[in-house]
Amino acid sequence: MLHPSVSAERGRQIATALLTFTHDGDAAVTGFTIPADYRSVATVLKANNAPPFENKGQALLAEIWRTHQAGVIGGISALVLLMTAGAVLAWEHRRLRRSFQRLGMLANASRDAVISLDSRGAIKLWGRTADRLFGLRMRRGARFIQEAFPDNTHPTLLKLLRRTLEEQTAGTEQRCESQALDAQGQAFPVEVVLKLVQPNAKGPQTAALAFVRDLRPELTQLLRTRLMTSVFTHAREGITITDPKGNILDVNPAFTSITGYERSEVLGRNPRVLQSGRQSAEFFQNLWNTLLSDGQWSGEIWNRRKSGEIYPEILSISAVRDEHEELHHFVAVFTDITELKRHQQRLEQVAHFDALTGLPNRALLSDRLSQATAHAHRQVRTLGVDFALDDFGTGYSSLAYLKHLPIGTLKIDQSFVRGMAHSAGDRAIVEAVISLAKVFDRRVIAEGVENAHLAQLLVELGCELGQGYAFSKPIPAEQIPGWIAAFENAAART
Repeated sequence: MLHPSVSAERGRQIATALLTFTHDGDAAVTGFTIPADYRSVATVLKANNAPPFENKGQALLAEIWRTHQAGVIGGISALVLLMTAGAVLAWEHRRLRRSFQRLGMLANASRDAVISLDSRGAIKLWGRTADRLFGLRMRRGARFIQEAFPDNTHPTLLKLLRRTLEEQTAGTEQRCESQALDAQGQAFPVEVVLKLVQPNAKGPQTAALAFVRDLRPELTQLLRTRLMTSVFTHAREGITITDPKGNILDVNPAFTSITGYERSEVLGRNPRVLQSGRQSAEFFQNLWNTLLSDGQWSGEIWNRRKSGEIYPEILSISAVRDEHEELHHFVAVFTDITELKRHQQRLEQVAHFDALTGLPNRALLSDRLSQATAHAHRQVRTLGVDFALDDFGTGYSSLAYLKHLPIGTLKIDQSFVRGMAHSAGDRAIVEAVISLAKVFDRRVIAEGVENAHLAQLLVELGCELGQGYAFSKPIPAEQIPGWIAAFENAAART
């Protein structure tokens, strides 16, 4: 009886094999017996894939593959598609993250407020400048135009946004000037630029960028420029602007009115064209040195008009430097003082000359006398001549002399010097005169020094110069050198 796992076909094959045995063979004579060691049989059965060692697993897998082939292939394809989609989504996520990072860096670095908007005009992302300009108005998901702009500007800006989103080319932009609301709700001027990022964008993805520029600094600068232009144009003083080499860059209308030169005639030329010849080369060299060292110079100068007329002017020149202290240009402002000079001459004529005769009057005489006295005083000082006020303290002596007279030395009257040895009053007067001389920076000489005791008292009071018999009696001039030598020798011995 065959094993149940052996098929009929296999049974027939075994029967055929048995019938082929010869009648005299060992199997025919002795028959079949169960071997003591079954391993050799198992090895033969395994080698021939015979029961019970046939490969049922392979048959089962083959059957499963035949049955479910379409489903397995579909599942694997779906898995591959899912993996591919995941990789694409991960790459897109990284790309979007990098885009947002770049957008954030751009928004934070820009001087303009940069705001990312979706297709509905809602805020997605914004930079520091937007925070500074709009404050709490910047909220994710808030409608940008409705939040950051006054109501009366909404129609124009919404129309601008729709026009931007309807474009089909990325980078297309629309712009306008409007009013915006700052963090405190105050309106201020801005320029708005809407730039398309992604055509036909839907949902929360970025569709456009809004760039908002605060125009207040530019308007302030514009007003300042207009003011300076107005001052330059309407000033009554002549204004000249030159480069660092002194070549004229621009002049105002008053320059033309004063000098007679048209603007086109002097552009690119040096102001030397105006020189009258009254000032020397040394004068202009000193002017230039002062200008370079101090950055400015001002004074009176004589120039020549285009007509050849020489006229006086008050001139002020300033050096203009940039933020790096580099010399940028010079600005000269001048005023024609011809009429002022004429008025001054008429006033001097009235003050110093008689109206009827035209001769100098007492005021001019006094003025000329004062000038002559001052001139003489300067001359005698140059020659080494000094003035001393004699007998100070007696007669009409006055402290006013010390202030007004050109004296260098005070001489104490001998009556006070001789009496100071036994009179406290005379001693006090001498001491007071010495103190006054020191206050007014004058030298002091004591007269009537008759003995060494008086000389010693004077030295103690601060008087180092004296004259009298204590030193010498009057002698001829030719004996003075010998007397000085003898006096110095005596002083050296003591």
